Amino acid sequence: MNNRIKMLMLSMLCLVVLLGGGCGNQEDNEILRVGNALDPSSIDPQIASGVSEIKLLSAIFEGLVVPHPETLEPTPGLAKSWTISEDFRRYKFKLRKNATWSNGDRITADDFVFSLKRGLAKGLASPWIDMYLFVKNAGKYHSGEITSFDDVGIKAISNTKLEIELENSVPFFMSILSHSSWFPVHSKTILKHGSIGDRTSRWAKIENIVTNGPFKAKSWTVSDRFVVVKNENYWDSDNVKLKEIHFIPADADTEERMFRNKEIDITETVTMSQIERHKGSDCLKVNNGLGCIFLWINCKNYPLDDKNLRKALSFSINRNAICKISNRGESPAYSLIPNGTMGYESGDLFKEDVEVAKELFKNSAIKNTDKRNFTFLYNTSEIMRFIAESTQEILRENLGINLELINEEWKVFLTSRRTGKFDIARGGWEGDYNDATTFLNLFLSGSPGNHGQWSNKEFDELLRQASKDMKNRPELLKKAEKILIDEMPIIPLYFRATGHLISDKVCGWHGNILDIHPWKNIFIKQ
Repeated sequence: MNNRIKMLMLSMLCLVVLLGGGCGNQEDNEILRVGNALDPSSIDPQIASGVSEIKLLSAIFEGLVVPHPETLEPTPGLAKSWTISEDFRRYKFKLRKNATWSNGDRITADDFVFSLKRGLAKGLASPWIDMYLFVKNAGKYHSGEITSFDDVGIKAISNTKLEIELENSVPFFMSILSHSSWFPVHSKTILKHGSIGDRTSRWAKIENIVTNGPFKAKSWTVSDRFVVVKNENYWDSDNVKLKEIHFIPADADTEERMFRNKEIDITETVTMSQIERHKGSDCLKVNNGLGCIFLWINCKNYPLDDKNLRKALSFSINRNAICKISNRGESPAYSLIPNGTMGYESGDLFKEDVEVAKELFKNSAIKNTDKRNFTFLYNTSEIMRFIAESTQEILRENLGINLELINEEWKVFLTSRRTGKFDIARGGWEGDYNDATTFLNLFLSGSPGNHGQWSNKEFDELLRQASKDMKNRPELLKKAEKILIDEMPIIPLYFRATGHLISDKVCGWHGNILDIHPWKNIFIKQ
């Protein structure tokens, strides 16, 4: 073969590589691109509450334990080992000596003490207060009943030894510790930018934040992508195979188009039409989820403070029609807590019945008022737009109620819902751990996440008893859920299933009921 022919073949080979032939370059195989639905409203682990935020936070932060990618069992994270007392009330952790923050500072037990103190600070108004109240005296400190944090059940015995004492026996507490609300935060950075309970602090801005996970924040272009890069200061960086992860906010249709164009490796969700299009393909992954989609009812707004009216609204909704539209394996919800919740089974606690709904409506407070116009607040979403429009039509036809549909961008929507600027609002809850209380605790009186502002002393007391009485706990929780459904401060719609389109080059991703996927375990097939 003469040199001219060799040069020609070499040029053709280079052209193929440049045009994307073959397997691509090494750098492409180290970058994972993930659909994430929305831009994060916050990257502060004690404030951020949306699924999109939590997904991102789990890349740049790490807690004492990390869920196993398949079984979700707690595995060592920042804690390399631990012991648990027989009564499940006392937990002792031994931290890693080589664990550091992204700026090189050592991670110590004091960081966890500071982080809990911050989470309980009144001014922070963390939506995760319920996740902290398992700790002894945490509730009393948060309410102001006690003023010394030294009385709260968390202690740094040394730099590497942490002890946590709980109010009552909590067999699932180790799973809670892997949740983003329990990620430690860097005290020096927080105090540099404000007080411990300053909700408006700039510490969590991308240019300021110090983190401790397998990745660290690199850049954020709003409406384009949030980029995280491998954190070389992470204690287990040698086993992190990805160089970067790009979290890309996009609606379902856009991200599916990007997936087909090989611009996204994992989509956030799949729609009905996408499921039909990809049915039978190995890239389509659907799993049962631990989540319930419901509608909040503002129980402080007259006449919605009347449970007969709330039940009339709920009994009118056609849940099967909604599930057919979504078509991802969802099932109609006639309770709050999904099937598959560990050690718990709700069963159907009510049923749809238009005639009963009309009778309840006649006996409700609305008969004494001319108010039949209500707002329905929802965020931009294909399925939520359908739910809003369907609910609007059903209630007008069956009960003569008029709904004014209000669609808001995600961040604005969250603020409106949190501040009670709605009559009816899109809601839902994804289980943070596999136990019935992950749903029921949301409705405790005064809970920051209780956006409908419903309150019931008997419900609160049953949950308090359930936290102490392990023998009768299942029955106590069921009684509490029945009170909730009888009062109907929410309208349960359906139990979630999770669906994704996943490239066949993605390895280490495992379907599970919480749809949790530790990023350090994921890599791109070479």
